[in-house]
Amino acid sequence: MRLIDRLLLVATLSVGLISTTRAEDGVIPLDVTGPRPTAEFVVGTHPPVNVIFDTGAGGTVLLPAYAAKLALPNQGSVGVGSPAGGAPRQGYLTTLPSARLGQALITNARAVVVDLGLPLEGISGVVSPNVFAGSLLRFELKKSRAVVVPKSPGTLPQADALPYGGGGHPLPSATIDVAGVKVEAHIDTGNGRGLALPLELAKRLSLKTPLAPGKEVRMVSSTHRSFTATIAGAVKIGPLTLIDPDVTFVEGVPIANVGFSVLKDLTIVLDPAERRTWLLPSE
Repeated sequence: MRLIDRLLLVATLSVGLISTTRAEDGVIPLDVTGPRPTAEFVVGTHPPVNVIFDTGAGGTVLLPAYAAKLALPNQGSVGVGSPAGGAPRQGYLTTLPSARLGQALITNARAVVVDLGLPLEGISGVVSPNVFAGSLLRFELKKSRAVVVPKSPGTLPQADALPYGGGGHPLPSATIDVAGVKVEAHIDTGNGRGLALPLELAKRLSLKTPLAPGKEVRMVSSTHRSFTATIAGAVKIGPLTLIDPDVTFVEGVPIANVGFSVLKDLTIVLDPAERRTWLLPSE
């Protein structure tokens, strides 16, 4: 299924989705058995649904069929796109007066209602960590959970923080070392694959195998050709080292991407308000 091969990098354009949200601390149980982490999401007294909890999403997105059941207000049009470019998909802004992701409560969160044009069977939306601005968010993936904790000097990780990157679409990012080549990469639990690199990097890297055509990569606003190969050497992502990993090279994508199958072996801490990330050994 092509969904597994796409990169979900949702960025809401010209909208302040961070400052309008407040959330209470809580544990968010995650289903990590699939290609990306999902969690139970409840709005008001409506039945729970499954959503993707996506560090690569700049804003929370609800699919139109689900939003219609909630009778959410249309508070103005907005475009949703990807760092890879393409024409933004048009949707509308709305507000969630009260919601819950796992055991973490959310009030007055902004969201976008839009058809992402992707086959998201069984999924009603994509929740961004930005709904927890003001707190720290720990993705403890080995424990199948994320935890929202109050931000204080005592809860900040004792390691150097990494600033969000990605130009006009600031998202959790890190500089990774790909066989001696420094590359900026999004930290993206919404990407079901492992490590994806811009195709142009293939010319600068030592490969153990030649490039082979891969499956089509679908993003929110565009579709891209891909190729697979095996890197000759080590790839270092924070405290994690991969030896001779298989990677996907994507045509027309300006930034690398570290997906969920790799991130499962790390603990990720996000500070959405100050746009910084920590990559820590898995707990």
